[in-house]
Amino acid sequence: MKTPLRKDEKVFFETHKHWFVLILPLIITLIIIALSAYLYTKLEVIQWWHFIVPVFAFFYFIYKYYSWKFDLWVVTSHRVIDEFGVFSINSKESPIDKINNVSYQQSLLGRMLGFGNVQIQTAAEMGETSYTFISHPQKLKEALSAAQEQYKDYQMNKQAFKLADAVDGEIGEETKECPYCAEKIKAKAKVCRYCKREL
Repeated sequence: MKTPLRKDEKVFFETHKHWFVLILPLIITLIIIALSAYLYTKLEVIQWWHFIVPVFAFFYFIYKYYSWKFDLWVVTSHRVIDEFGVFSINSKESPIDKINNVSYQQSLLGRMLGFGNVQIQTAAEMGETSYTFISHPQKLKEALSAAQEQYKDYQMNKQAFKLADAVDGEIGEETKECPYCAEKIKAKAKVCRYCKREL
């Protein structure tokens, strides 16, 4: 993955399209090379430019392979990253807290080979996003559910810490601001309860 992770961000699951999508480009490449080889047997003199078509077909498959390799879906503790591109980097993100529903479908062939389609509904303007021929769609859905649960726990703990800080302030306990994350902590604290850094 080329997209840099944020501070304290963890990768839960990473997948891409199933190798099944490479079958058609491979068949096209092999047919072009086979037809070119057959035509060369009929020619009396073979020129260098006769090899342009099979070489082009070979590089076509190489491009399709790397396009498949760099087409990634990554579930982290903060977001879902859709990354693609061979010569350039393209990345789309969906925050975990904006995802409303995740569903997937698998055909009989998809269940046998391990691929399917995934739909992610978000509260953002894009609405529903569909991904086709995803490898291990069920694991992707489970990783998203786990990431959402962890994110909810993180938000609840953060609110509990802020409430505790407010209560501490009300009873007169001295507080200070963490120089790393700017959260309020106890004045005598030697380790920040939020960013876990030593003070």
